[in-house]
Order: sequence, then structure tokens, then C-alpha cells
Amino acid sequence: KQKQKQKQKQKQKQKQKQKHRGMVPSLTVGLNFAFGQSRGVVGVPDSLAMALGLTLRGGLDYQRGPHRWRTLLLIQEATTKGPGSEPFI
Repeated sequence: KQKQKQKQKQKQKQKQKQKHRGMVPSLTVGLNFAFGQSRGVVGVPDSLAMALGLTLRGGLDYQRGPHRWRTLLLIQEATTKGPGSEPFI
């Protein structure tokens, strides 16, 4: 029984390795937003602040035999608008 279990485990490991061979793309998108307001706060002028952000992460993995090639691209952008800055365009 133990030999059969070991053989089954080996077969499962081989199947998992075969699943990830070739090219495997990936993409992750993230958005963020922040909002702040000071209204009626003693000693602080009434104001409004906003921040917007975007994150893109893409990758491509290639595996064949003992060789692996991994490519990754990460882009992060952010913009803010506060009481002393120009309006959004």
C-alpha cells in the first residue's frame, strides 16, 4: 500500500510540473483612491484633498525542461489634488 501511495504522489507531482510548462501569462490590476476633507477644524482652512492611483503588474513565465525565463513589468501611477494644486484635467 505504501508503494502505491508513493507512486500516486510521484504521478501527481509530475502532472503538476507538466501543467506549468510552456508560457504562462499573468496580469494584476490595482486601483486606489483616497479622500480627505478638513471642514470646520479649528486652526485649519477648509480644504479638500484627493489622490488616485493605478497599478499594473504583468508577467510572462516560460519553462521547458530545466530552463526557466521570467519577465515582469510593473507600472505604478499616482496623482493628487490638494488645496494648493491645479484642478484635475
